[in-house]
Amino acid sequence: MALALLLAALPFGGDQGLGKLLVREALVAGFFALVLYRMLPGRAGTLARAIAVTLSNRFFHLMGELSFSIYLIHLLVLQPVAAFVISEFGHQLSAPLRFAIVVAVVLPTVTLLSWITYTLIEVPGQKAGRFVVQRFGRKTAPVLEGIKRSA
Repeated sequence: MALALLLAALPFGGDQGLGKLLVREALVAGFFALVLYRMLPGRAGTLARAIAVTLSNRFFHLMGELSFSIYLIHLLVLQPVAAFVISEFGHQLSAPLRFAIVVAVVLPTVTLLSWITYTLIEVPGQKAGRFVVQRFGRKTAPVLEGIKRSA
């Protein structure tokens, strides 16, 4: 954790202020708190445990599974939707309202498309990959072979 905090303190890119440093350090500390919540005493451990349990529910697990598809698809949906909203309603609506409209359209669309591609492409691809590795892969790991020979 100390190394991660030290690395997060290294200045890189743009304006470096105390606020940005504190945010980076808080993110690193928060990550470690969520991973190692059992080691935290008192209320800090209780709070970190509650957050960790919440983030490990089925919804967040599904979002983790869909995250790569979301990453690949989101700009394909976001750019045309945002361009349409700006071109049609750019001067009539405030920026926060335009943003809300774009999010309301893009979020469910991207999530649905990501679930479809995950179900129809990623899962069958993972199964095919496992089959290829089981059928044509090595029978034992190279590390284990070295251990067997030396014994």
